[in-house]
Amino acid sequence: MKKPLLLTAGVLTAPAVLFAFLVAGTPRPGQVQADAAPGTCVVPASNQRVPQSDARDRNWTTIIERGIAKKIPGRGIQIALAVTLVESTGLNYASRKVPESLRYPNDGIVPGDHLSINLFQQQVGMGWFDTIENGMRVPVAADSFYDHLLKVNGWQVMSFGAAAQAVQRSAFPSRYGKRQAEAVAIYNRLIGSAAPVVPAVATAGPNIDECKQETSGPVAISGRWANPLKPAAYVLTSPMGWREFRGIPNFHKGQDLGVPIGTPVHAICDGVVARAEWDNYGGGYQLDLDCGGDILIKLMHNVGFKVKKGDNVHAGDVVAISGNEGNSTGPHLHVQVEKTGELINPVAFFADRGVPL
Repeated sequence: MKKPLLLTAGVLTAPAVLFAFLVAGTPRPGQVQADAAPGTCVVPASNQRVPQSDARDRNWTTIIERGIAKKIPGRGIQIALAVTLVESTGLNYASRKVPESLRYPNDGIVPGDHLSINLFQQQVGMGWFDTIENGMRVPVAADSFYDHLLKVNGWQVMSFGAAAQAVQRSAFPSRYGKRQAEAVAIYNRLIGSAAPVVPAVATAGPNIDECKQETSGPVAISGRWANPLKPAAYVLTSPMGWREFRGIPNFHKGQDLGVPIGTPVHAICDGVVARAEWDNYGGGYQLDLDCGGDILIKLMHNVGFKVKKGDNVHAGDVVAISGNEGNSTGPHLHVQVEKTGELINPVAFFADRGVPL
């Protein structure tokens, strides 16, 4: 990471439990220490011995897992992924300017930029990690990035690139925002394979590895309907109607279904994806389904999608992964039903169609 030499960062240490686990643990699958005879240090070009594409996906999956474990919003995880695209193309680099880094599992060795190491190119002595060994551990590097991000006041409302730059303090600040689309694509591709690293995270369901191919055509109501979460267990939480939200009276436009982060979200109807993007007004990653007959169903607070705008879907298809994004008070799926723009109570709507919530 290219930084002006006079820039400084606050000192952060990895959480004690994570630190103890990482120090005592063995390398992850595919990671091996450099071979060396007693008293010598033989350093290969890379001591991972796995294809670089596999190494990238392994590293990015770890970043996603650590973000979920630390309850980082999906957008924050995507910012972390974008930073690694810029700094290292997602590879955990050792640096010849930091000779000790060559001793630890890495995806390659670079000449070095200042005293920067790992896939975030975090600098030695700048408060990112306590030891070089930990600095070369992807979970520790990811945790440190997230800890720094959370200290940036208002990062959630900053532009993608500005939030990344507030953490990285690069001499080339415009690079991060340019990688946003790639980071989002990586996130959506890997979120289903990230391990459930905290009890509140459910395992992703089957058949969610690939996005559907885009198709086009008129939307006709089919009469087929499906529950958005079953067979996963969930609870009905905040209903449609007036309520107090963070001390302010607010009309809640849909029904909330309390469910762990990472639960597969299913298409409610046969229809077309009308929207699949970040909602700047509190919906988080929001997916809208045009069910035909002027019926639009909105599914909010997801962490990612398995489809894109314009895709044809069938009732029961996995279309998203549930989360806690946007204006949310806990992990849940918000279901909102509209007909010609008028709100309909989701509980009554589904009951009328033989698919009770």
